[in-house]
Amino acid sequence: MTGVIPTGVAGTMTSDASGSWRCGAFSSGGEWFQLQLPESWQEIHITVKELLPIVIGIALWGEQWHGRTVRCWCDNATVVAILRSGRSKDVRVMHLMRSLFFFLAHYNLQVAANTSQRQKMGRQTLCHAMTENPSSCRSPPQTRCPSSSPES
Repeated sequence: MTGVIPTGVAGTMTSDASGSWRCGAFSSGGEWFQLQLPESWQEIHITVKELLPIVIGIALWGEQWHGRTVRCWCDNATVVAILRSGRSKDVRVMHLMRSLFFFLAHYNLQVAANTSQRQKMGRQTLCHAMTENPSSCRSPPQTRCPSSSPES
């Protein structure tokens, strides 16, 4: 393997999460997803919920950005700091970071993390994103987060 360093920004991804029940992301290519978090995630820290759609987005769209840099917009400054440093004391966050590192290595990607209080995945942002990207899928694929406890 030649150790090629990713160059150039290939695209952007905006992500957001709700403390209570949803998270999702939107890519500059017009793809997007949202997922409903199970009730068992109610007490999980918001940092984990904010990081999850970033990891999923890189896993879903990483191949189209192969060998490049992806600019990630997140409204949570803690998540941006974790993405920049690659470290956290939280076990769940580090599990997600290890998953993210796997996909970054697999697709030879770098992440440029940025924070913006204006970047919210709410209804207004989604409507604006749809207007800016008319070829976007109007309905996201249905995804459900696995619950933390096995079902009978």
